[in-house]
Amino acid sequence: MHKTQIKRLINLRSVHVNPNIGFNPNIATTTNAVANNNTSFSTLEQSHFAKLAPTWWDPSGNQRILHLMNSKRIEFIRATLTKKLSESANKNKTEDTIYIPKFNKDLLPNSVRLQVDTMQQTYLDELLTENVKNWKVLDMGCGGGLLTESLSRLSMFENVKGYDITEECIQVAKAHAENDMQLKENLADGTLSYEIKDLFNDPDQTTKFNMICCFEMLEHVDEPFKVLDCLKDKLETDGVLVLSTINKELVSYLTTILAAEHVLNLVPKGTHDFNKYINCEDIENWGFKNKMELIDAKGVMFNPIKDEWELHDKKDVGNYFISFRKL
Repeated sequence: MHKTQIKRLINLRSVHVNPNIGFNPNIATTTNAVANNNTSFSTLEQSHFAKLAPTWWDPSGNQRILHLMNSKRIEFIRATLTKKLSESANKNKTEDTIYIPKFNKDLLPNSVRLQVDTMQQTYLDELLTENVKNWKVLDMGCGGGLLTESLSRLSMFENVKGYDITEECIQVAKAHAENDMQLKENLADGTLSYEIKDLFNDPDQTTKFNMICCFEMLEHVDEPFKVLDCLKDKLETDGVLVLSTINKELVSYLTTILAAEHVLNLVPKGTHDFNKYINCEDIENWGFKNKMELIDAKGVMFNPIKDEWELHDKKDVGNYFISFRKL
């Protein structure tokens, strides 16, 4: 890559996404999803994901990278909820807490350390299950339902919904769930459901959720902060918002576009648009201005050698997960 190109990409690190960017309504599309001048997805993006829909559940196909990421999504969600709920429990009551010595647990005998770890994990699991059993959860931009199904299988939540603007993706999500005995029952009793939904044209202003997940979507919309505002409005007070997207910096370009799309062919060419990437600090600033308390933020990186995603502490580099609590 030419030096001037690299310098230009590095300089883009400090450029914030313009929340007023529109889209070209003249771009043709083959999808049946909503397409108008006030929609969260451009017609080009809708067309792209409509074409990918038939292969959504092929673990070795175009969505393979998302299949591999899904376990890390669940890991981050569980960690977020555990952190939020354990902090709330410690503030509200002193009983039922587990005493952990204020020194390195590794200094304890193995048998004692294992007992402490087991007690702590059991307490956190019970705390999590007890506190989210009545929760209504939304997976916004659910695509073919990878995360939505995983959340429904956890059996912790009262209700899990998947919203997407692309009709073809919703059809795939429903059809896949119908082929699984447990998920088919969840569809039948309404604990799992899917809807074609555009946040910018949603007449339902009353339905609220205890947790909203929005993974790998913000980097595909033209007005990401308007999307975030809509998600915040659909969240109950004290509810949790869990997001993922991509920082606007050189490493992101090299990994998600140059390597993933053009060298390793991990995702179809044209999946990502560098101009739509959003720095983690911009999301944090949005949260601060909108009375959303930061719970956690982690970087997430694909390791092609191990063929898996890894969470790390460099939230301002590459892909990242971030979560908030609505105050």
